[in-house]
Amino acid sequence: MTPPALAALFQQAVDTDWIGKFALGPYWRTAPQQERKPYLDTFRNYLTDIYISKFHADDAEQIKDIKLLSIAPQADDRLYVKSLIERKGDGKTAGEDTQVDYILKQSPHECQVHDIRVAGVSLLVTLRSEFSEVASDSGVKGVISQMQKRLAAD
Repeated sequence: MTPPALAALFQQAVDTDWIGKFALGPYWRTAPQQERKPYLDTFRNYLTDIYISKFHADDAEQIKDIKLLSIAPQADDRLYVKSLIERKGDGKTAGEDTQVDYILKQSPHECQVHDIRVAGVSLLVTLRSEFSEVASDSGVKGVISQMQKRLAAD
């Protein structure tokens, strides 16, 4: 699958707007209206880039199998999905399995990812910690600037 196709699939499956708002925490509620759309647009590209780049980080490393371990209903129309990614190849993590869990939010017409936990580390917690520090010093504009710099570096 090509990177653009992966990006489109990722953006369809993941609720990047909800995650982006959560990541800013209280700074989202106080963000000026004119900064909200640029923030969400940049965040969508930033988050997509983070995950899509992981699939192409090491050409020698390939996914051998993705196993669905369990699906458990949670409160508030959420599902907790456990999976295991098995790797093959000659890369530095060859043969190392990685547990990847997802929190999905169900609605009448779709189900979207609200959190991704890789080896027990929550995307939501990581982003909120990272963005809170920048937002407290430089506001939402500072967070946008930081994401744009990282996107430009890739």
